[in-house]
Amino acid sequence: MKVVVLTKQTPSTTAVFTVDSAGNVSWDDPGGKPNVVNPWDEYTIEEGIRLKENHGATDVIAMT
Repeated sequence: MKVVVLTKQTPSTTAVFTVDSAGNVSWDDPGGKPNVVNPWDEYTIEEGIRLKENHGATDVIAMT
């Protein structure tokens, strides 16, 4: 059995974005990680791992 969990990358709360005169957006994050896993999706990943451990799933696949 394979477990698929859905996730979404979101901007880091420490990321700062700028918009130039042409309307182009650029991200800068002092921590070097402009995108992170949505904090709520960490629960789905953890539950997928629990399903694997408790019910013998072969894989946990994260999809965005």
